[in-house]
Amino acid sequence: MATAGDRHMHSKAEAEWQQALELEKKLKAVYRKRSFYDPEARNLRGQLRNSYEALLFIDAAFAAANDVELALWRAVFYRPIEEFRSRLKQAEKAGEVGATQIPKVAVAFVKFLEEASLFYRRLIMQLQAVYGDVGVKLDVPKEAVAAATAGRAAGATNGAGPMQSSASSSAPRDVRPSIHRCLIYLGDLSRYMAQAAPKTAAAAVPQQQQHHPAARPDWIKAAHYYRLAARVLPRSGNPHNQLAVMAVMTNDELRAVYHYARSLCVGIPFQTAKENLMLLFEQNRQRCVSISSY
Repeated sequence: MATAGDRHMHSKAEAEWQQALELEKKLKAVYRKRSFYDPEARNLRGQLRNSYEALLFIDAAFAAANDVELALWRAVFYRPIEEFRSRLKQAEKAGEVGATQIPKVAVAFVKFLEEASLFYRRLIMQLQAVYGDVGVKLDVPKEAVAAATAGRAAGATNGAGPMQSSASSSAPRDVRPSIHRCLIYLGDLSRYMAQAAPKTAAAAVPQQQQHHPAARPDWIKAAHYYRLAARVLPRSGNPHNQLAVMAVMTNDELRAVYHYARSLCVGIPFQTAKENLMLLFEQNRQRCVSISSY
């Protein structure tokens, strides 16, 4: 039976959720008229991030039921990522005119990704501090944790007073699914960073130096986060799908087949991996047919 404390936290979470939905609606309206980098859009994203983050600590059960981690990722981080990637593609298609813009866009993109990565690293450590350690240790500056803790304690999102953790009432029995999702997002952020970082050096690296170290993506950090996610929640196939995607990017198709298969042979299979695996086999079949026709 729910206690009075549980009902209070649920009510508080419901109010925060409604505020988050309203903020997201305002943000979508701004996106229709202005750039995602517009000061108003950035301010709304900051408020929305704080509101969704607060929900993860106000009422964990409510946050899980409403898939708050996914809502946070899509609205606050992935929408700008899509816009940055679109701008980079447009600049690459624009020839010499666009070539001068690529490093500028890439630098801003990498900065955004670094800030997002810091947010998720800090969030993972704080989730473990509140709900229980699952063994994930990440490098987070102490000042970043202190600033975030102070902001939540002040009730900055809605003036409702100090935020209380639900760890003693509706805390999840197992925080690993939340940590797992955050690690997947960290892996994705690192993967995007690996792709964008070489473009920041485009002006410094001559075009003919295609194999210069600065011109090649560094996938090590992304792979590290995906493997951590697989270790935290072994029954999930998502991390192995992401590792397979990177293997395809590096033309390591045998490794891709392995990870796609692993992503399907688990308790929570990643269904998209089946389509990706079939596509990989079909591409290989077509190459074999092409070779045999000579």
